Amino acid sequence: MILYRQANGKGNVNSLVQIANGVCCPDSGDVCQFTASVTKATVGAITAFSVKDKDGVTVKTTVPAATNARTLRENLVTAINAAGGRLFNGGITIDDDGTNYNISGIGEVVLVSYSKGGSDTTFTKNCTDAYQCIHSFYLFDGVAGANNLTVGGTTTSLGAVTYPSTTAASLKSTVTGISGVVAASSDVVADALRRGYLVTVAVDSEVGVFLNGESAFDISCKPLFTT
Repeated sequence: MILYRQANGKGNVNSLVQIANGVCCPDSGDVCQFTASVTKATVGAITAFSVKDKDGVTVKTTVPAATNARTLRENLVTAINAAGGRLFNGGITIDDDGTNYNISGIGEVVLVSYSKGGSDTTFTKNCTDAYQCIHSFYLFDGVAGANNLTVGGTTTSLGAVTYPSTTAASLKSTVTGISGVVAASSDVVADALRRGYLVTVAVDSEVGVFLNGESAFDISCKPLFTT
């Protein structure tokens, strides 16, 4: 879900051939996350978005009044296109927390600011520092043995599992206490249908995770953005 700058500059947004700058050009820039918030009550007062083009020049684009998250997103995409950027498979999210619209754009296109009420609000820029991966496993009822979970160079026994007497909370406490595991992004959830437990283990992307010597049935990775 990345925003790429179009390598051939401000071309036709409807062109059948769209070339991402990051694909062709070594100086395409870092992949970063740009965030800003606007109160829902005043979103219609946004008059323009400023976005940098591939040469680093800020392009300010006037936009119509937004009325909701959808039209706010459309206005931002219009400004990105005006600066020679293109949206490929997502890259922009507008989160409605009840009071604010929280804008997030991820990619190499630089989102600078939005204009409202005669002043500009700057997007906060955070760039890729590392990737985090979540490894998913099932622990099933009645599986004898130690149920060894290996994280990097550390192997920890989760013990024999009996559903439902083995508690998800106790398993989670063991898993999140292992060195290298990102506790806040890891979890253990009871699964009545499968009579077992879904274990999700979050680690840095270079760390291997195995249960009884087997890889996870699913591994999903995402970039972590830091200032």
